[in-house]
Amino acid sequence: MAAQLPGRALHVAIAIRFLAGITGDSGIILSSSVLQLFHVKRHALYRALSALAKAGLVEVNQQRGRAPRVSVLDVGERAGACTSEEE
Repeated sequence: MAAQLPGRALHVAIAIRFLAGITGDSGIILSSSVLQLFHVKRHALYRALSALAKAGLVEVNQQRGRAPRVSVLDVGERAGACTSEEE
C-alpha cells in the first residue's frame, strides 16, 4: 500500500519497518539521523507520515520540538481493513 502513496511515503515506510525490525518494537522514533540514512527531508517526512496515517498503516504521535513517534498498525487495527469474508 505504501508504494502507491505519493512522495517519500515508501521511503518513510521502509525506514519505519527497518527500525521496528532492529528494535523489535512496533513503536519507534524517527530521528533526523535516521531520516538522513533514507534521504528524507523533514517536510517530506511530515507529508509522508500524513499519507501513511490516512492509509491506516501507522499511527503518529507528534509533539512540538520532538521527533515523531510512530506505531506500526496491525492489519486488524487499520481503519477500514477488510476481512477475508468481505473480499
